[in-house]
Amino acid sequence: MRARFHLQRNECDAHAALVGVHLQESQLPDKITVVEALDLSASFYPRPADPGELLGRIGLTEQCRTRCRRVSGGQKQRLSIAVAPIGNRAS
Repeated sequence: MRARFHLQRNECDAHAALVGVHLQESQLPDKITVVEALDLSASFYPRPADPGELLGRIGLTEQCRTRCRRVSGGQKQRLSIAVAPIGNRAS
């Protein structure tokens, strides 16, 4: 049995806006700050979640102006986890 799926462009966009991405491994640019990393990810979505709120949820508010190269491995993991729901305002 073959199934065919056809989505209109606006349906694809609507679904894409709901999908979060968390990479198994990630490499954050060393020279940007923690908040700039979230702002960059947020820029890909029409109505992103608030980066400041996400930083609070993952406990990185104090590191928001710290360059990514200076945060610990665990903090980098938490930052990559915060990137996943940034495209969905309901998160």
